[in-house]
Amino acid sequence: MKTNGWWGALAVCAIVVAAPAAARAQGSGPAWTEQLEARGITSSANATGMWIGNVAGGLEKGGVYNTLGVFSAEADLEKFTGVWKGATAGVDLYWIRGKSASWYFVGDALTVSNLDGYDSIRLYQAWLQQDFWEGRVSLRAGSLAADEEFTGTDGGGLFSNGAFGWTAGVGANIVNGGPIYYSPAPGARIAVHPSESWTLQAALYDGDSFDSPDGDPKVNQHGMHFSMSSSQGTFSIAELSHGWKGEGGAAPMPGTAKLGVWRHSADFTDNWADANGTSFALTGLDPALHHGNRGWYGSLEQRVWAEKGSEDQGFTAWLRVAGAPSNRSAVEWCTDAGFNWAGLIPGRDGDVFGVGVATAYVSRDAQRAQLDAWTRDGESGVLPDFERVVETAYQYRVGEHWSVSPGLQWVQHPGMTSEVANAWVPLLRVSFE
Repeated sequence: MKTNGWWGALAVCAIVVAAPAAARAQGSGPAWTEQLEARGITSSANATGMWIGNVAGGLEKGGVYNTLGVFSAEADLEKFTGVWKGATAGVDLYWIRGKSASWYFVGDALTVSNLDGYDSIRLYQAWLQQDFWEGRVSLRAGSLAADEEFTGTDGGGLFSNGAFGWTAGVGANIVNGGPIYYSPAPGARIAVHPSESWTLQAALYDGDSFDSPDGDPKVNQHGMHFSMSSSQGTFSIAELSHGWKGEGGAAPMPGTAKLGVWRHSADFTDNWADANGTSFALTGLDPALHHGNRGWYGSLEQRVWAEKGSEDQGFTAWLRVAGAPSNRSAVEWCTDAGFNWAGLIPGRDGDVFGVGVATAYVSRDAQRAQLDAWTRDGESGVLPDFERVVETAYQYRVGEHWSVSPGLQWVQHPGMTSEVANAWVPLLRVSFE
């Protein structure tokens, strides 16, 4: 899109964010918002804009602007109705603008911009939640995004590459990436909190959030095309997490461990074998069909150094690993790791510096099939292998409600192949909240 379109979108979103805060600061908050809050209805808005470009390697040089505007509202239904105890409801509206740097310039598979999405104004999440037993159990249903509650790490949230959000160990191996940004799906989630430090949650979603086996985003471009059928299958995921505060020393040393499993019930073709268990590239038969795909992931985050007397300043490291069967998955293994340093520069306690490394490995069975095809044809070539991204970012807190984050990504083997030159991708991210 044109530069002036990007600035216009960002300006409108920034006004939506800043105006209510400015009014409250002057003591002139609108009466209608105060009345809504008294009835249990709250709202928020935020806007993020980013320039991201490729300056070397990849497909070609060039840059794009991405913007995301978000408006969210939530209602405490007990306050609103006076009788419905333990119930809340929420809705999000998204405004997405901008071309894809991955598609036009880098050629990578992991997606260099986590704002990358189909240009649209869309209904995002819309849900109803009921809590039971003083909040120890909650049930949520509606249009839901799995990456809002599953697989993520706090440390990965600093970075702009999509590999540090919803892990490719899941997204690359299910239909259209799963019910995540920018296209949630109808579903239901249950969460159980047996204690303050333990959480067990599980969810079931429609198997194709695009409602298009070809991945056409126009079918569900406004987030209001709800079609469920057995041909799409279902996506289910469960996660156990344990958190600790690490108290008792000069400063808290919190950490979190997660372990999750997932399954998609659609049919998936084998990467190497035909129905007889031999190479379809050599026999010429159709690949074998598998009913469903599955996998697992685990992560560990730990603050390893803390500034004395500080609640949130210090050095935190994380590691995440995901795996899936080689015979039906595009990505067999996926890892990401890194660190965040909050308050690295004296006097800049609100700033965060971080470095992350993520790698996705092509299925070994898919590699075997390619080698067999070359043997059959008497040819040779470059074997698809992996894609790796190294990203460094610095979040500079300009004020209470906005930040500026320059960053740089190095993408090795864009598109999982050494045929494409390694890419250098600088970026500048601006966020209002």
